[in-house]
Formats: sequence, structure tokens, C-alpha cells
Amino acid sequence: MRVAVTYDNGNVFGHFGRTEEFKVYDIEDGKVVNTQILGTNGEGHTCGHGKCH
Repeated sequence: MRVAVTYDNGNVFGHFGRTEEFKVYDIEDGKVVNTQILGTNGEGHTCGHGKCH
């Protein structure tokens, strides 16, 4: 199984759509067997109606 978590400077990042990186975990038999950090290349949504925090 592969799990991706929003990531920023060693911590979970609180806003999925604005994260610049994801940390990806590969899990086999209930154990993490590999991790990698993937950048978003600046992709994601932007705040369109002044509702972003």
C-alpha cells in the first residue's frame, strides 16, 4: 500500500491543497519499507474568494 501525507519541514502540513511537498510511505505487511518526499512543482489550488487562512 502507498500512503501520501502533506509534508513541510519534517511535519504534517495542515492544508492539502497548498502543500509544496508530500511524504510518501510504502507499506508492506504492516511495516514501512520505503519513504520518499515528492514536490508538487508549485501545483495546487489558489485562494479564489478570500476564504483561505
